[in-house]
Amino acid sequence: MQSGKARTRTLGLPSFDETTSAIRDGLVKLRDETQADVILMDPQYVPAVLSPAKKDKAIAMVEAISELARDAGVNVFGRFGFMKGLYQVEQVSFDRMVDPTDNDRLHDSDWATQRVAWAVKVAIVGGVNKARSSVAANIS
Repeated sequence: MQSGKARTRTLGLPSFDETTSAIRDGLVKLRDETQADVILMDPQYVPAVLSPAKKDKAIAMVEAISELARDAGVNVFGRFGFMKGLYQVEQVSFDRMVDPTDNDRLHDSDWATQRVAWAVKVAIVGGVNKARSSVAANIS
């Protein structure tokens, strides 16, 4: 039986460490080469990442992304938590949240994508309004 790391490498998927390093490197590049505002988004809350073999890794990735964002001074949209709320609080079924053509149950449905996009928009507008209020208060 292959270890998780060896199996991941066999499938051509990056390891956890390779993924977090790539995120870190990307954040450094964005900081050094642009003036972009950055929002990281963590993984989706769907059956493919919630299997017993993957759930702990998904939660670790959510935590790693949060830490990377904090260290880089950028924001995170907590898609994992948002979608978990859709599932557990609003009791939206995975059948509605997952693309019906995706047999792997990984990709969001159009409905879920629209909900996530709306929540991201609300977060961005809220941040802009807060920044404007702060600037206005400092000018007065």
